[in-house]
Amino acid sequence: MREFSMKDKIGYTLGDLGCCCTEQFRAMFLTVFYTLVLKVNPLHVGTILLITKIWDAINDPIIGALIDARKSTKGGRFIPWIKAFSIPMAIMCVIGFLDVSSFDYKLKLIYILVTYVLYEALYTCVNVPFGSLSSVMTDDVNHRTDLSRYRSLGGTIFMTVVVIAGPLVLYKDNNPIPSRFTLMALICATIGVFCLMITSSWCKERVSITVEKREKFNYFEALKHIIKNRALLGLIFSSLAGMIAASVVNGLNTYLFKDYFGNVQIMAVSGMLSTVYSIITFVGTKFVSKKFGKKEWCMYGAGFAAIVFGILFFFPIKNPILFIVINGICYLGASGFQVLIWAMVNDAIDYQELTTGDRKEGMVYATYSFFRKLASAVSSSLSSFTLALIGYNVNEAVQTAAVKAHIWKSYTAIYAIGYLIAVLILYFVYPLSKKKTEEMLETLDEKKRQNKENNTMIRYTEIKNRKNHTLRAMLNLPDGVSHPPVVLNLHGFGGSLSGYKYAHTHLARVLEANGIACLRFDFYGCGESDGEFEEMTFTGLLEDTQDVYEWLKGQDFVDTDKIILSGQSMGGFVAATAAPKLNPYGLILMCPGAGMWNGCKEKADFFKNQGMTFADMEGLKFGLDFNYDLATYSPFEDAKGYDGKVLILRGTEDNLVDDKTCETYLEGYNGNGTFVKNPERKSQLCKYPCQRGL
Repeated sequence: MREFSMKDKIGYTLGDLGCCCTEQFRAMFLTVFYTLVLKVNPLHVGTILLITKIWDAINDPIIGALIDARKSTKGGRFIPWIKAFSIPMAIMCVIGFLDVSSFDYKLKLIYILVTYVLYEALYTCVNVPFGSLSSVMTDDVNHRTDLSRYRSLGGTIFMTVVVIAGPLVLYKDNNPIPSRFTLMALICATIGVFCLMITSSWCKERVSITVEKREKFNYFEALKHIIKNRALLGLIFSSLAGMIAASVVNGLNTYLFKDYFGNVQIMAVSGMLSTVYSIITFVGTKFVSKKFGKKEWCMYGAGFAAIVFGILFFFPIKNPILFIVINGICYLGASGFQVLIWAMVNDAIDYQELTTGDRKEGMVYATYSFFRKLASAVSSSLSSFTLALIGYNVNEAVQTAAVKAHIWKSYTAIYAIGYLIAVLILYFVYPLSKKKTEEMLETLDEKKRQNKENNTMIRYTEIKNRKNHTLRAMLNLPDGVSHPPVVLNLHGFGGSLSGYKYAHTHLARVLEANGIACLRFDFYGCGESDGEFEEMTFTGLLEDTQDVYEWLKGQDFVDTDKIILSGQSMGGFVAATAAPKLNPYGLILMCPGAGMWNGCKEKADFFKNQGMTFADMEGLKFGLDFNYDLATYSPFEDAKGYDGKVLILRGTEDNLVDDKTCETYLEGYNGNGTFVKNPERKSQLCKYPCQRGL
């Protein structure tokens, strides 16, 4: 995979542009469309927006939980969501701007409610994974700041174009043109989809993240942990106050220029000047945030904006150009909340990992998004409620002098008070100053380094069986995979955990490369484990298997719900016999040696009649008790009762295990088994269980 590059930055910029194309267009013009085009009472608009936005905010953490609970695919963890929901979101945006002014008034209210709810649900499915995407694109603090800067650039590009074009295109003679709203919504939606598709192609998920063990996802427990995240809480409530202030005045912006200044199209001048301010912000924010810190710069800038608008409350301005210039300078000050906020969310994710050990990117981002949408709900409603409170009449082309004065007072007061509250919360609650952020990242880097060292090593393990004998084992863990499925592999008669010609060693390595752990051990009396080979019994092999299986069930580094029992030759015989009692997630029988059971008692009797107490196999002595014990078992009958998935493998040149043995085993699994002969490559011994869902 290529390294983090400018391609990622541009792709992420286009992603934010894609989201803004629909969301910000709606934020800027939807309320205006409802009041000035559809002629809906501002009080009713505010009520509907409040209800729908609160519901929309509630579903954000739910979708975040679904994202956290979903396994990564080849396409990544977050990008598939963006691909799947971008087009439906765009379609619903256009539908929301259809001219239904001729509808019955109640029907218009239903239209607003339904289209609003559907769009916001689809937008959540795009925006939550997009916001989480930056946390897995890079773990470098400077890269993350760059992504946050470039993300703000995407929104700024859109805002610049729309703020210039909107007033010039959507209005004629200071009055709105309904069809132009629909056309502009279609253009924005199309551009939005195009940008999000590029994001899905250019941005790469490259940071290895911890995936929680997926037994049952406890949403409320996760949310409880997040509530304890002081960084997230400080960020939530500070940005909540700042966003409400900025969003409310943005909601009043059209009415300020249309009614207070008397020329809505002069808003285009504000759009032109915002380009200059945006360039200054984009270039300067990286410098000032690096020098002062993200928290510190947000406080300085927002505090300056609060003071300026506090002064404007008492000293109204009648010149729109002068107001545009002053407003732009304040934007430079308050830009920290818009440019750096996403980098601070990533810092909150790191703080979550530092304090709890769990990152939960989707949940953290979705929780923050919940409050952003709550702020959006409150602010959009507040702007409508404010219009209703000051007596704004949607059916009058010209408002009274009192209404115009109230528009100015409301605009400046809300801005000043909102940013003042934001600064105070940031100062007293948000803990991550410049120094603290650096210390946190150093600590996390050290933990990641240690975890990587621990996860990449092949572990030598000693396990005590029920008779307190030591069984020695090797554990292969895949790199970068948290709680992987695991294969417990049993060797054959007279063998060891390495296998004949190191077959089990190679198998473990292939499994590891495919994200699957493997535990191999020497039976009692074999290899490096305690005991002598002649002391081995079949019952002892079963007991060893059961003891190692139970030991594995108690470990926290593998997915204990996905233990696959595997055995070769005699190990396959043991695995098949043990499976009904252990009930593993899956069962793999590689040339299972059930044939060794045939005539085992008679063979032992023969040796015993010759005055022998043990038999010899290529220099290995094994006691006759092994045969007598084995005779008490019935391989095919004892294997019955296991209902999980079974894979049986046999090489066609195997002279010890024939097809009939494998097929007899297969008959006992009631259609849940698969018999495969002569795999083309050794690696397929592990690929088959993966393909079969084991």
